[in-house]
Amino acid sequence: MSILRPERLSGGYEQVQISEDNNASRSCARETELRPYGRQGTQGSWLKGPDPTYTAISNDSPVLRSLLEEEKEQQSRPAPEHKKLGTLLRNWWKEAPACFLMVAAVAATIGTLYPYQGRPTPQWPYAITVNALLSTYMVVMKAAATFPLTAGIAQQKWKWFDGSPRPLCDLALHDEATRGPLGAIILLRRVSIRHVWHWLGCLMIVLVLFVDPFTQQVLHYSDCNIPHPFGVATIPRSNIFMGNGTHVGAGLISITSREQAALEAGVVAPGGQVDIRCSSGNCTFPDFETIGYCSRCIDLSQEIQVRVQDLVQEGALTSYRVNTSIPAKSPQGPDNFFEVDPELSNLYEPWNGTNYATDFAAFGVLSKHHYRFLVGVLGPEFGVSTADDFTIRPYDPLGRLQTFNCSDAATNNTWRCHATGYAECSLYPCIKTYNATVTNGILHETRIAESPLNFDENVQDSDAYTAVNTSCLLSSEKHFLTKDLNYTIGPNSLWVPYNFSGNLDYKGKIPAYISNSSELNDFEYNIQSRGCVYGLSMQFDLSLGVVYANSSWTGSLTGYRNNYGGLSRFSGPQILQTLYNWGDFSFERTQDVFKNISESLTRHMRQSGLAQNGYDRDDYNFTRPSQGQAYVDKTCLSVQWAWLNLPAVLIVGTWVFFAATTLIGRGNITSEARTWKSSILPLIFCGPQQQSESRSALRDVQEMERFAARMDVQLVKEDGGAMYLHEYRRDAQLL
Repeated sequence: MSILRPERLSGGYEQVQISEDNNASRSCARETELRPYGRQGTQGSWLKGPDPTYTAISNDSPVLRSLLEEEKEQQSRPAPEHKKLGTLLRNWWKEAPACFLMVAAVAATIGTLYPYQGRPTPQWPYAITVNALLSTYMVVMKAAATFPLTAGIAQQKWKWFDGSPRPLCDLALHDEATRGPLGAIILLRRVSIRHVWHWLGCLMIVLVLFVDPFTQQVLHYSDCNIPHPFGVATIPRSNIFMGNGTHVGAGLISITSREQAALEAGVVAPGGQVDIRCSSGNCTFPDFETIGYCSRCIDLSQEIQVRVQDLVQEGALTSYRVNTSIPAKSPQGPDNFFEVDPELSNLYEPWNGTNYATDFAAFGVLSKHHYRFLVGVLGPEFGVSTADDFTIRPYDPLGRLQTFNCSDAATNNTWRCHATGYAECSLYPCIKTYNATVTNGILHETRIAESPLNFDENVQDSDAYTAVNTSCLLSSEKHFLTKDLNYTIGPNSLWVPYNFSGNLDYKGKIPAYISNSSELNDFEYNIQSRGCVYGLSMQFDLSLGVVYANSSWTGSLTGYRNNYGGLSRFSGPQILQTLYNWGDFSFERTQDVFKNISESLTRHMRQSGLAQNGYDRDDYNFTRPSQGQAYVDKTCLSVQWAWLNLPAVLIVGTWVFFAATTLIGRGNITSEARTWKSSILPLIFCGPQQQSESRSALRDVQEMERFAARMDVQLVKEDGGAMYLHEYRRDAQLL
């Protein structure tokens, strides 16, 4: 640029004619304008002249020349380290907090979700949801991540042009990369992977897109139950059952109607439930023990003997008798005084018509705990002329005595296909352990263990069978039980049979006349009041077999044939009819019937302990129900933490990229360009073929901003169609 003619004008202006620059690309290369003279940064107005020349600030101005020389001298001096750090903080003070804000957003996410992991969704004011809060955190994080990433990529473009000539269009590519993922992807195609920081910054911008989908997978909702702080959950159990009947004889009491109903329910209506209390409809209970009855059956069908006798021939018809017998057993023990008829005899007389009775089965009591069930062979066997011609064949009593189909290997070894069956079953007192839950108001109870209430009848001198739960005893009580009372507790013994000195249903401490040992009195009182003692009345147990079973269950089952050859009805004890089941009898069914009886009787005992007789004082734990935990249905949060890995990767990548842009790469770029970032001012003040030395002296982007703040520009279109920014300056004033 050559100065032609400087003229000093009024108002602090000078008019300068300049010649056209041969390298100028604009069509309007010559103008005459008024510009304020003096130091760079003065204020004034740019006045467009009438001829095609520029009016520019004179380079010969002594003030401006001295200022430029002073600034160049300052720039040539190396900056102190503390000033470099200050410059760094001044240039990146907006982006640095954004990096910390990213970490804060993820930390807030974790801090919000962690307390509610596996717990009900929180009920916050104004119906704010966890999803809404999580979305807010992610919006903050994405905005915070985008800020340093775009600033860093914008700064990388100056590094891109710093080393060697590059296509000018790369400026636009870098600018587009700062505007969104699409521009970042396009820039990735332009630069090679050797430019690591370009790639890292662009990849992080693309990664921001996936923050929302990933964080939406963090929260899963599921139905759950949580403890109800004021809920009620109880299930009946009983330590002691004494029976509620009245005295009817030596060592015998009556079986009350409620107790009889419980026994019959096991025969004809199994599957009942105890009365529970569960205020919320969903409850759990710890394992608990209760006194009750257990059952056991043994298949002794191999002992059955079948004989055909008394054959009588009348013309073409033959009558005979089929005897089904079992071995007689001698009584065992003082209470084994019952004996079932060991033989069933079925008579077939075809000339008597079709309305005769036939004995099918028999039930008897062997002892107070043991019972017999026998099914006999049913005739007739057509074509029998001698005893040797008789064979045992199964018959359907409902289908005109036609044979069952027993050719299947899965059924041909059953009682029904053998036409006979014999089992001995027991009902005996025991201690049962249950696990129970209530779901939606429905009780699910599982028997997980049972222990017979063992006793030695020869030494038992109390009125009840009792046992002590050793897991309930204190160490001092175990020592007293073994050392002073000479009981043995094995290493795995949970129950120890115990001869209780007093009455289990006595209201209060054991009277002194029962035992002279006050220590024994205190021992038994303490273990009983804590619920360590389980017992059953001996009178009730004996009466169950003698009074009830012997009168209600023993007998034989008789069937009456109709005119069609089938059976029209049965007569006999209800338990026999249930066991025979109209000919579909089996050992498995026999087991199930006795199991149902024991379960039904146990349910009654659990709900009818001593409390039914008025023994419900707090100092005894006879019938206190098992306490459980009530739960309420809620919607709970399940946090899938793995989906937060992407935000974590974004944070790490952004921090690395930011550090590389601000620290690692500072030595590879012109120091004056380290502050430019995304500013457009360096392109104006330091653009191609810059003509004004006063403007080219600007290096720091903040200086450019201060200088630009005093400049006004307007987009001007000339007659020839060319467009450019026309510059106007305000009133001149030296800085």
